[in-house]
Amino acid sequence: MIVIVPMPPEIASKPPGHQLHHLAFELPADRFDDQAQALRDAGYEPRGGTHPVLASRTIYIDDPDGNEVELICQLE
Repeated sequence: MIVIVPMPPEIASKPPGHQLHHLAFELPADRFDDQAQALRDAGYEPRGGTHPVLASRTIYIDDPDGNEVELICQLE
């Protein structure tokens, strides 16, 4: 799944070289909590909970280059 969300006009654009807003990867619901824990165990601090628009659970992390990565699973 690829989710494209327009940036609100009040948010300033990112500096050159940082054009990507974020990547999203869909996980099966039965793997979501395990993957979130694996990220915490690896030293990441996942943030999120429920998606602001979609009926799904989501967490976000920043990769070592500062890119935001989203893990998402659909609510049933």
